[in-house]
Amino acid sequence: MATIPISGMVQPVLAVYFVPGSHGLPDLDAAARDLDDWASAHVPSPLREAVAAFRKAGLLTVSVRPADQLPPLPIELLQFMGLGELEDRIARSSTHVVLVLAKDLNRPPRAGLWAALAAALSVRDLVDGVIFDPEALRIVKPEDAIDWFSPNGEVRVAQHIIVPFSIGDRGLGWMTTRGLGKFGLPDLELRDLPPNLDKLSIFMNGVAQYMVEATFREVAARKANVDRLELPAEISIDRAQVARALHAKPEEPPADDVRVTAAIRFDSDQSTSGPPMIRIERPPSFAGDTGVWLNHVASELLGKSHRILMAETEGDEVPRRFEAGRSLVHQARVSNDDRIARVHLGGRQQMAGHQADRAGRQRSERGRGPPDGHDGAARRGRYLRLDAAAAGRPQRGRLHVKGRSRRRVRRLA
Repeated sequence: MATIPISGMVQPVLAVYFVPGSHGLPDLDAAARDLDDWASAHVPSPLREAVAAFRKAGLLTVSVRPADQLPPLPIELLQFMGLGELEDRIARSSTHVVLVLAKDLNRPPRAGLWAALAAALSVRDLVDGVIFDPEALRIVKPEDAIDWFSPNGEVRVAQHIIVPFSIGDRGLGWMTTRGLGKFGLPDLELRDLPPNLDKLSIFMNGVAQYMVEATFREVAARKANVDRLELPAEISIDRAQVARALHAKPEEPPADDVRVTAAIRFDSDQSTSGPPMIRIERPPSFAGDTGVWLNHVASELLGKSHRILMAETEGDEVPRRFEAGRSLVHQARVSNDDRIARVHLGGRQQMAGHQADRAGRQRSERGRGPPDGHDGAARRGRYLRLDAAAAGRPQRGRLHVKGRSRRRVRRLA
C-alpha cells in the first residue's frame, strides 16, 4: 500500500493584477453584483446554484491590496512560458491586486474552486487585469477558463495543473506536475525518462486525474475528516481516464485491455530542496526495465500512430540561434516568496527544480506556449521544452532544437 497525505479542506486562491482606471479602485459591492450577472451568463446550472450558495455562506473572500505589499510576479518566467505582450504590459505596470480566496471542501462539486475562478474572471473583466494562479505558477487565460465550467463541476485536471519536463546532464528526462496542491495533494514526478517521451505528459495528467478522483472519494466517505489516502502500490490508468483529464476523446476507441500499470511511492523524508512528491515508477509486476515500461506506456496510451521523427540540421547555425535563451535560466528562478497563496494562507512551498528551455519557448496552436513551473537550481536540469504537450495537449509538426553536439532537431509527429 502507498500512503499519500491529503487535505479534506483546501483554500484555492487567484490574484488579479491591474492598474486602476480614472474612477479609482473597484467597488467590491458592485463587483459582487457583477459576479451574479457573470455567473448567470457563464456558469451552467446546477453548478451556478452551488456557487451562489457558497458565496452566500461567506466562504469566498475578495479584497484589494497594493501590489507592493505582495511578492512581485515572476515576469521573466511568465514571459518564458508565453506571456502575451498586452498581459506583460499590464503585469509590469500593475499597482493593485484583487485577491480571491475560498475555503473549500475537497470533494465534488468543488463549489469554492469554481466560485473563486468565476470571481477572478468577473473581476478581470471589470478592471481589465491579468489573473495569476500562484499554485500552478501561471497566468490564467480568460478565453480558455470560461470553458472550464460544467453543469456538475467536473474537474478535468489538465485545465488546473501544468506538466513541466526537463532533461538532466545524464540525458534523461524529469517530468512533474505543478498545481495539485489546490486538490489537497502533493505533486507528481516521473524520473529517468528517455528524452523522446515528452508526450508522456498525458500519462502524468491521467495519473493526476486518478489521484484527484481517489481523493474526492475518500473525502466524501469520511466527511472531510481525513489526512491521508491509502492506495494500492500499483495503480491502473486507461485511455478513458486520460481522456477525462484532458476533456478529450481518445484517438482510438477505448478497449477494456488498453490500460497501463504504475507503481506510486511517497516518502515524506525525500532529501530535495522542494516539497516531497509522489513518485511514479515502474511496477514490479512489469517484466522489463524502466525504459521498456515507459515506451510501453507511451504505446498503449498514445497509440501506435504516435512516433518521434529526427532530422539532421546543417552546422551550428540553429543551435546558436537559441543559445541566447540560456541567459534567462538564472533570471527565471522563482523564490518561495513568489507563491502568493502560501504568503496569505500560511506556510510556503518551494517550486520544482527544473531549468528554463535553452531552445526558447514553443508556441501552441493558439500562438502561445503553455505555462511552466520548473527551475534549474535544485535539480541541475539541462533545459526545459515548453510545448503543447507540457499542458497535456500533444500536437504534431512542432520543432524542438535540442542544442546537442549531434545537431539534431526533434519533431513531434
